[in-house]
Amino acid sequence: MNPNIRLFYALIIFLSLLLILTDGGLINGGSVPCLTSFGCPRSTCYPPSTPNCIRRICECI
Repeated sequence: MNPNIRLFYALIIFLSLLLILTDGGLINGGSVPCLTSFGCPRSTCYPPSTPNCIRRICECI
């Protein structure tokens, strides 16, 4: 098999495993840990929702 095709397949497998292990965190910004709502960055939510700390993770409400 062509070495370029092998590299392509290896990259697909690697990226698939990375997405599985990070639970899609690389695509949707991931979950931001927090202790209070003041620790959540406003840039994680689209207006008009605001970030709140729920179960130690910033979520948009």
